[in-house]
Amino acid sequence: MQALASYIMRGRVPAALVTVGGALLAMLFMPLSAPFLWVSGAAVGLVALRHGAHEALLVTVIATAVAGAIAWPLTGGPQLAIALALAVWLPVWLAALVLYQTVSLPSALQMAALVAALFVAAVHLLVPDPAAWWSEVLHNLQGQLGEDAAPLFEHADEAARLMTGMLAAVMLINIGASLLLARWWQARLYNPGGFREEFHGLRLGQPMALLGLGLIAVGALMPGWLGSFALDLLWVLGLLFLVQGVAVVHGLAGARGLHVGWLVGLYAVLLFTFPMGAVVLALLGVGDTWLNLRALVASKA
Repeated sequence: MQALASYIMRGRVPAALVTVGGALLAMLFMPLSAPFLWVSGAAVGLVALRHGAHEALLVTVIATAVAGAIAWPLTGGPQLAIALALAVWLPVWLAALVLYQTVSLPSALQMAALVAALFVAAVHLLVPDPAAWWSEVLHNLQGQLGEDAAPLFEHADEAARLMTGMLAAVMLINIGASLLLARWWQARLYNPGGFREEFHGLRLGQPMALLGLGLIAVGALMPGWLGSFALDLLWVLGLLFLVQGVAVVHGLAGARGLHVGWLVGLYAVLLFTFPMGAVVLALLGVGDTWLNLRALVASKA
């Protein structure tokens, strides 16, 4: 991975090639495409973190043009390349720019969350009933795929109510993972050990935690459009605090000098207890906002 980061830093063309190449591999290896998409976004993020907004924007423009030229004969237009630029590359560029200017990982992640939240707002503003609209989309997709795909759409109506929030969460995962990978690459190349210290100290702040609690209250008490909007936003904020929860666990493990096997065990438990395990970890992140568990354990250690 460090060799790939070094290659990206050779110039605009290598960075654009990795950006486009990662996206193409993501298309080829669906549904196991996420890591390739993160590498694609991280190439843009690394250029932004090292050389600033202008250089990274040029890489994004070059990558979009190349991806559009490849996609045009296959799909009949540049829509796929434009979608990649709007959903991944430009949001990562924006979040990395915030990190470049503020040297604040929480601020950069909050910018990534803002992009996902704007997607939620756009859906709710443009679609009178998002759940009904998604239900229609899923049923149309089922009709196109045929009867063999019917088991996949058995709970389509239930999934439709969650679709906006889930897609926003997926968007945030892709932006956030790309940003963190870019920051890790930057540390490996220019500041060994810096990412570990930065991630272990990640804290989003009490205002964000209070916002999350407010969204829970609105979602539970307010029926109709406002409650649905709040619950969809809660996917975004909950994912942010899941990241803080992971940072808390890593920070505690580092403070206590625990073997890496403990962290591997944590991720295995999360995998087999999903989604409840993720909820517990997000709540740990919220609680740490007030308790500052890492500082407490470090002081005792």
